[in-house]
Amino acid sequence: MQLNYYSILGLKRTATQPEIKTAYKKLAIQYHPDKHQGNTYFEEQFKQVSEAYQVLGNPQKRRLYDLKLEYVAQQQRVQQQQRAYYTQQRRPASVNERYYRTISKKRKFSRRDWQITIGFFVALILFSLAVKFTMDFVTAKARFRKAEAFMEEKQWSGAHSLLTEAIDFDPEFAEAYARRGFINQNVYRDYDAAIYDYSAALRFGDAPQAETYFMRGQCHSSLHHFRQAEADFTTAISLDKTYQAAYFSRGEIRLLELNAWNKAVADLTVFLKKPTETTARNKALLYRGFAFYLLDDYNAAIQDYDAALKTDAGNGRLYYLLGKAKFSQHDEASACASFMRAYKLGYEPAILDWETLCGKE
Repeated sequence: MQLNYYSILGLKRTATQPEIKTAYKKLAIQYHPDKHQGNTYFEEQFKQVSEAYQVLGNPQKRRLYDLKLEYVAQQQRVQQQQRAYYTQQRRPASVNERYYRTISKKRKFSRRDWQITIGFFVALILFSLAVKFTMDFVTAKARFRKAEAFMEEKQWSGAHSLLTEAIDFDPEFAEAYARRGFINQNVYRDYDAAIYDYSAALRFGDAPQAETYFMRGQCHSSLHHFRQAEADFTTAISLDKTYQAAYFSRGEIRLLELNAWNKAVADLTVFLKKPTETTARNKALLYRGFAFYLLDDYNAAIQDYDAALKTDAGNGRLYYLLGKAKFSQHDEASACASFMRAYKLGYEPAILDWETLCGKE
């Protein structure tokens, strides 16, 4: 009979969790491949020890595994009883017994007999379901681990297939839904499928994750579901007040899609309070400056544009927006200079404003 996890660790089934942990550490040190210069025997022993500990070291997995062992033991007992029955048959009956013995009437099944029989089959069915659940759980975990390895190698198609198999074995596997949603969103650009996966991950997960709401909000935004996107970004922020990317994304759609300019200013201000990468900071300054411009706060808009230009002096769009704000302040000379600078940096729409507002030279 193949060694079970208890035998691999050299333990009895009554072993406590500390005993299991101690046995694992001892064997892991004994069989670790680094100590044996790549010897395949010790590598295989180390894998068996690690696999045994992953199951027995987890109380829930251990309970399911014990059920499986009990089922196997029961099957062996049944087989032994059948073998004993066929090997202990009585000798053939004599002629008198065969032809002149009074045959007694067969006893009918009593109500208690039926109850025992039905109870036995119900218990057998429940036990079989428990074993199936255990095996499906173990298989789903194995598919998930392999999918993560594929994702590290950027083998997206194989990872997607393995995650789908993991979900088939365990339809409430929240982590598998989240990983598959990531692939659907960022590799296949299938935002509807990604939203389905993220929603399932949130429904089956132990606790709601701010990142999952944020990723689903991005998918809604890509599908122009801006209200749903705003709601998801808001939930992500409520779960994690420091989630800077959620503040930026919510501020962006409030500015560009929902015309909620004051709220956009508030979100982008929170984002800019903490240090961030220069490109993201300049984009946030551009957006907040534009929101100030739409709110007729031209001084604040100019301050944000100037701050961004300090590290992004080659951005023609920033010079164009600066010119718009300057012109709104009736500073035509500075505005025209900004329009021309924007045009020379490659921002062609600026020439239209220069020709209209500044005149041709």
